[in-house]
This record gives sequence, C-alpha cells and structure tokens, in this order.
Amino acid sequence: MGYFGIPEGCFGQVKVVANVTDVFYSGQSIAPSTLNPEGKLPCIRGPALVATPDALLAFAECRTYTGDHCFPANASVNGVAYVCYRRSETGGATWGPLQALVPAATTSSFNYRAVYSHASKRVIVHFSSPDENVHPRPFGNPNFQVTSTDGKTWTAPESLDAQLGVICGRYMGTLGTGAEDSSGRLFMASYHNNNPSIVAKGRTACLYGSDNGGSSWQVLSYPTLQPPLAPGREAGPWELSVAPIGDGKTLYLNGRRVNTDWAGSLENGPSARVAGYSQDGGQSFDLRPTTQPAVDPDSGGSHFSLLTVPADGAGSRELVLLAGPAGPAPFPHSPPDDRNNTGRSRMTLWLSDDSAASWRSKTLEQDGHAGYSAMALLPTGAGGTRQAGLLYERRRIPASAACDGSCSVGFVALSLPG
Repeated sequence: MGYFGIPEGCFGQVKVVANVTDVFYSGQSIAPSTLNPEGKLPCIRGPALVATPDALLAFAECRTYTGDHCFPANASVNGVAYVCYRRSETGGATWGPLQALVPAATTSSFNYRAVYSHASKRVIVHFSSPDENVHPRPFGNPNFQVTSTDGKTWTAPESLDAQLGVICGRYMGTLGTGAEDSSGRLFMASYHNNNPSIVAKGRTACLYGSDNGGSSWQVLSYPTLQPPLAPGREAGPWELSVAPIGDGKTLYLNGRRVNTDWAGSLENGPSARVAGYSQDGGQSFDLRPTTQPAVDPDSGGSHFSLLTVPADGAGSRELVLLAGPAGPAPFPHSPPDDRNNTGRSRMTLWLSDDSAASWRSKTLEQDGHAGYSAMALLPTGAGGTRQAGLLYERRRIPASAACDGSCSVGFVALSLPG
C-alpha cells in the first residue's frame, strides 16, 4: 500500500497495473528561463494526457505562485504560469525530463488543452498568453503549437485569435484533453466566465472543432441547459469534457455546473454537474442537470475527464470512463476553506457500458485530495486486456502535511474489464 492509498491489485474488474507515479510535483525544478530565472515551481496543476502510437505526453500548468489549490491556500495569484510536459516511451513506466512548451518559456502560457489527431499524426496544444509577461488571467490571446515528433520538437506559437474571436478565444479557460470522433473531427472546449456580456446570457462554455487535423478551427456551439432557465436566460457548464460514443458520431458531454444565479460562488445545489448528448457533431446538445454518477455537490465543482474505450471486436463492449473526485471534503474538522477543503477527495473512476446512460464506480484513492484529471488509451496489456492511463492531482493527508494543496500530479495505468 502506497502512502496515497493505491495498492497494486484489483478493484473489482479494474486492476491497477502498477502503483501511482508522480509525474509532476510541487517544488519540481525546470531549466531556468526568462520567466523563471531560478527554475523553481511551487505549484504544478491541471493535467492533460495524450497518447500517440509511440509515446505518451503528460502536460500540466507550471506555476511560479501558489494559491488556487496549492499551498499556502490563500496566497495571491501573483506570478506566471506556463505549459510544461514530460514524455514517456514506455507506456508511463518511466518519464523524460520536465520541459516548457513555449520556447525557453519566454511568455506566460496558461489555460491549455491538448489533443492528438490520427488523421494528421500530430499533437496540437492550445493555450492562452497575455500581451505582456505578466499573469492577468484569464484574459489572454489564444495560441497553438504542434508537434509531429511526439514532443521532441514543436512548431513556433501561432495565433488562433482570428479563428476563435473574442468570445471563444480571448476569454478562454479550461485545462485538459480534447477528443477526436470517427470522422477525424477534433474537439476542444473552453469557458469564459469573465466576459460580462456573455455570462449575463448564461453562455459560459464554448466548444470548437477542426476537420483538417488541427490546421484550422471553428466555433461549433455554446452548450447550454435545455430548457433555458427563462426566456433569454440560458445556463451552461463551466469546465467540461466531451467524448465520442456509440458509432463515433454521437458526442457525450459532462461538465462542471455554474451557479445559475451568476453571483459569486460557482456551483451549489444537489445537481453539481450537467451532461448531455450531441447528434450533429457538437453543434447542439440536449444538456441537462444530472445527479448521475452521484458525487458530493462540492466535488462536482471540479474538472472531470472522459475517455471512450472502443470495443475490440473480440466480444468486449465499448466503455465510457469518467474520472474525478467523488468527495466529500477530506478534512471535516479543519477550518472551512473555499479552496483547499472542498469536496475534492476520493479519486474515482466511473465506468459505463451503455453509452453513459448508467454508471458503476471504482474508488481508486479512499483518502486524501483528488482534483483535476486526464485519461488516455494505452497499448493492449498482457492477455489482450484493454488499458487506460489516468493522470490526476492528489496530495498527502492530513491537512497539516507539508503540502496543503495539490501536491503532485500522479500517473497510474489501469487494466479494464472486457
């Protein structure tokens, strides 16, 4: 049993192939740069995980400041952030050095998303950058970089501003992994809770896509709840994930609910999440509040990750995986803290074999903090078993431990049922 509570062994039909490995951790060092002369990173959060035929790329947001779920909890958001990554050519068993995505980390880059295109055989990363080397998040200009060498080399950053515009681009947020459907269409998501004219209408989320392997992008939709709260008053999710299911033409969305009164707090009430389907390539969704799978209302205020595991033609069914913290708050006797003592605990994997209509759960960590996550398919394991990789935020317990926030981002390989 490791100190984070994941033993090597079996959770029903889900098996942990090897114990969790910290890919990123608070205090990790990186090559000094213009933005970070000392190369120190007190906080690393927000994972994305992308699998290519020959490598795994694990991404995160490297921060020179704390707060926002990194100890000390109430530190001001001062400093810079930039997208960093590590490569693995061994299915996550070993990882290469920590590197910055933007060359020499010469400008801040944050609120990123990553996806692999099987059509163009490239990894595409979108991120926001401010106009100056400061961190006025979440306002930033949308940019992208591409690798066709599994992260060994990258193109220079290019702007997405003309393609995504002010609404979907300059106010973009969200961390995580995109998706690709059976036609090769790529999907990325963002939210924009700081554009008053848009938030007043309830359009807080934006889904955009590419039909040419990531070379160009267009806004697909602003997913909102159906029916609207009132005439002219819609409500949408904040951070969200999508996954193609069934024949690959149906798109399933699961998102973090935004409080419907649009005043201070982000989410409340028994329905902490929203979910729905699109039958037209992401251009519209039948999106509704959901209590399935059941999570603590506070833990529902987190980014959850989605992954579709295709049927393999040998009798196995398609699986839809959803990963996130089930809650409740891990430290019930600690002073209330709206950042670090929320319901983000008990990292849980939910599985569905009926296109996300129903779920069964497997708790991966019984104790301790568990936050944002990302998943990717791994090569088939011994005996032809299907495998997935899970990359997620976690921390030590109890609250008095040295790190009282997102201590690390760990990777674990999971063997899945047939």
